Amino acid sequence: MFSLSNKRRWFSSALMKKQEITAYILIISALIAACIYSINVGFITRDSWKYLEISESLLDHGSCTIDGSYYAMFPCGYPFLIAIISAISGFIDTFTASKIANLGLVFCSAILIHRASKNILLAFFIIVNPLTLKIFHFTVSENALLFSLALSYYAIVKIHEGYSFKKYAAVLSIALIIGISSRYAFAPLAFIIFITSFIVYGKNLAIRSFPIFAVSGIFFLSYLTFNHYKLGFSTGMPRIDSPESISFLILYFILFNGLAFVLYFGAIIPAWFSVFREFKEKGLSQLHLNVSQVKESPIFFFFVLGLIYLTVLFFIRLRTQYDLYDTRTIGYSLVFIYSSVLCFIFDRYKINMSSKKLALITGLSLFISQPFDYFRSISGTQTYIDFSQMKENYKPANLSEEIETVVYLSVPEPSIGIPSSPILYYKGKNSIMVDRAPYYLPETPESLKQKISLYNGSCVYDFSSFNNIKELEAYLNRTHRSDIDFSSGLIPSIISRPMFDENIKQHIYQRFSPGSLVPCNKAGNA
Repeated sequence: MFSLSNKRRWFSSALMKKQEITAYILIISALIAACIYSINVGFITRDSWKYLEISESLLDHGSCTIDGSYYAMFPCGYPFLIAIISAISGFIDTFTASKIANLGLVFCSAILIHRASKNILLAFFIIVNPLTLKIFHFTVSENALLFSLALSYYAIVKIHEGYSFKKYAAVLSIALIIGISSRYAFAPLAFIIFITSFIVYGKNLAIRSFPIFAVSGIFFLSYLTFNHYKLGFSTGMPRIDSPESISFLILYFILFNGLAFVLYFGAIIPAWFSVFREFKEKGLSQLHLNVSQVKESPIFFFFVLGLIYLTVLFFIRLRTQYDLYDTRTIGYSLVFIYSSVLCFIFDRYKINMSSKKLALITGLSLFISQPFDYFRSISGTQTYIDFSQMKENYKPANLSEEIETVVYLSVPEPSIGIPSSPILYYKGKNSIMVDRAPYYLPETPESLKQKISLYNGSCVYDFSSFNNIKELEAYLNRTHRSDIDFSSGLIPSIISRPMFDENIKQHIYQRFSPGSLVPCNKAGNA
């Protein structure tokens, strides 16, 4: 007989099912909208150019190379996926394929997180928020990192729940290999996933899964060893110590965390209305919690993971130079923390979220995730050129076939909002960038001469981007933020340091000719 309690369970189950369907519709709608928009606007970074170049090399030559040379600044996994999608379609270029790859990776991540946690709101809030969507727009490997993490989480939960160990051990192995082969930063994340599994699911699961993580670690070290053998650097380029002071990095970390908090929780204001209304109706006594309630929640994994990941990234950046704390570097860790806390509140206090509020959150997240020139781009004043056509038109001017090597400072952008690509601009030529801080040790005349000496044939300095000496001076006198001065009063001031070494500046001034190509042997330069 259909009792009242059964009826209530059925009604509750029906509501949950409706919420799941609504959430999935909104997730895929947000991702499709962002995908279409990113295809038309671009969202290409300097890293993106390299991913696309490797993808095309895989299609044309079956190798992870750029201009015929093995390239390892980024792993080959993400470009490989882009190449596969482009090849299967038969007509989609690698740029469009990268956006479709992002769509598949992130949507599958939502499914995996939901299936593992059995919490649709956790999947929704991890995907539909300004930080994740901002990353999603770009052709970057963080999208593959999120998928690898979600698949690892899914496999670990299945092992914990007693499903076939062999089957899900294989799934976990695949997840870890995908992550490691797509982004070097996944290696410390894989270790953090293991530690999180130990904390959340206990020693037995950690011991059983340890061989899988160990094998993936051996795979990663083998990859780095191969890179070092081929190029002399395990990650394809020299990695320098952080040039910023610890006090500056701590302040920057705090400021970005504050900005991320405002962006994330600004987009989910409708959710907080539901929380405040619930607490107002039931009273503050509902706020009582104990540790066991938190640990037993299926979303506890993401809170621990996010907290450890954020801490590790903070200390790694204190020692090693790469992008400052921003959406790409620490965005996911913050998303995991925020989303798990929010979903725990909803789960613990049985707070319902209406479809209208989820839809409003989706719209706000899409809006906030856009760049500052969003309105200019959708108004038609900034349009994106067909990618294949842009590549065909992106060629250097006045560069004869006799010239084999080009030394450059700056390369023009192919389109508004699309960064330059020296690899494409000087395609077929040896290109030498004059290194500058903060990503490299500033070039010296001696180090530049040594790089030039590695190539035979005609060599030129390309000054075509500078029409006069004032433009060159403005470029060479640029600075980067590196320290904080606390002696100037209540508000500390930022200290900046020059990007270029003074000696290399004089070296370049001596050879400068406005808008021209100058032979490298001018003024006795070898």
